[in-house]
Amino acid sequence: MEADGVSTDPKSYSGWMFYKTFAKYVKTVVDCEPYYSPGKKDYPQCYHPSSPKAYKTYDGKRKANSGVLNDGELVLLDGTNLLFENPGGSNSIYVSVDLNGFVNPPNRWGFDLFTFHFKDGELRTMGSPGTGYPATYCNPASESLENGIGCAHYAKTNTDYFKKILKELK
Repeated sequence: MEADGVSTDPKSYSGWMFYKTFAKYVKTVVDCEPYYSPGKKDYPQCYHPSSPKAYKTYDGKRKANSGVLNDGELVLLDGTNLLFENPGGSNSIYVSVDLNGFVNPPNRWGFDLFTFHFKDGELRTMGSPGTGYPATYCNPASESLENGIGCAHYAKTNTDYFKKILKELK
């Protein structure tokens, strides 16, 4: 985007416009659109908050807050889902990545869904210092509907992170 002179500054975009611009730079199977779009088609590969398979929090007991996953979604050629959020007034973009796609479980933050914070021209792992959600949002005891959104930082910095969560799934 930068090479084409297209702004990567989150301040340049409102609502779902960043996701629409970003979509031109990746190969997708499905453009799921923001889930509140009029006339939106429901594709099985796309997340929808009313789905029985909706994303869960880190502990797997609650539906995740869909309000941070609703400003656009793309399904890539390998089945990976990218979900975008442009929180109003924050001059930030959140990009959540479902590594194995929405059609495949566990659909849980911190397990196969990880969120990144695009801020000041840099894509940062959510939970790292200066991001929208601190690492405290990766706590198995938390009842927050955003619990797990801060796990990307731990997944990046802790070499045993994925061994630990695989044990939790069994």
